[in-house]
Amino acid sequence: MPGRDLTEKDLVETAGDLSRERGLIGAILNHSPHGIIVSDVNGKLVLQNKAAESIWAGSASADNVAGWGKYRAFHSDGRPYEPTDWSMARALANHETTQPQEIQGGEVTLRTFANHLVDRALDSFEPSRAWSSFFAT
Repeated sequence: MPGRDLTEKDLVETAGDLSRERGLIGAILNHSPHGIIVSDVNGKLVLQNKAAESIWAGSASADNVAGWGKYRAFHSDGRPYEPTDWSMARALANHETTQPQEIQGGEVTLRTFANHLVDRALDSFEPSRAWSSFFAT
């Protein structure tokens, strides 16, 4: 109810609900066959799941979009990916959901797309994070 003080019992119940939700989200991330990577608004990689680590042969790390240049992938015409070519970089820059695309990454072909995330709690429509999903074929 608006204007009602929360009791200790209310706070304990809310904390329990949040803990269950966090556990569910963690289970979904850990068991997804899709690699999922999340960045902050500057491109710092802040979260990835086990499938992403498997696809990229280890943990991905970068402090900004420019740092993504150390990950090698190629366009269908053979051009190497520049940091700003990644779908997650475009999602951040253009505040968009990207269309699925194929990336040549060594011996695997990846299908990927990305989306920006807006934190409504910040009362802003600017993206606060972006996420990308990869599936190796």
